[in-house]
Amino acid sequence: MKYIYQYDQWPNFNWQDDVVNAALITVRYHQGHLIGRMEALGFDFRGEAVLTTLTNDVLNLTK
Repeated sequence: MKYIYQYDQWPNFNWQDDVVNAALITVRYHQGHLIGRMEALGFDFRGEAVLTTLTNDVLNLTK
């Protein structure tokens, strides 16, 4: 895995707005759905779920 500054194009990136926007729309939809479901679970479980998710994200970055 490369860090963003390690790419040859750094910092002059090009992208297609429609492709990026479609991905962001999908992610935001799923994020809203997940947040809504977590709200129904209550605060204690939500905090634990966030901690577990963050821990998994950190562990996956180091692979």
